[in-house]
Amino acid sequence: MNLVAKEYVACRHDDGGVLVLSEFTGAARELTSALLVNPHDTDGVKAALARAVEMPPDEARRRMRTLRRHVKRHDVDQWAHGFLDALGMPT
Repeated sequence: MNLVAKEYVACRHDDGGVLVLSEFTGAARELTSALLVNPHDTDGVKAALARAVEMPPDEARRRMRTLRRHVKRHDVDQWAHGFLDALGMPT
């Protein structure tokens, strides 16, 4: 898990901000409303940062609300229960 990305989303109570995230992180599979980048592609990173800065506020808030809903639903308790279930252990 990439907890830093999830912590950023969790602390954005104002629904502001745009998450730019490496496509190679584990969190990228979950946080699909982020702007995903290949960190080895400097032009792509530059374009994503420009897009984040220039993004219309309505789109940025919509994306952040989607990310926040996901993080709230998929908390540590949900993760732990899923992990124990996968091991065949009662929860």
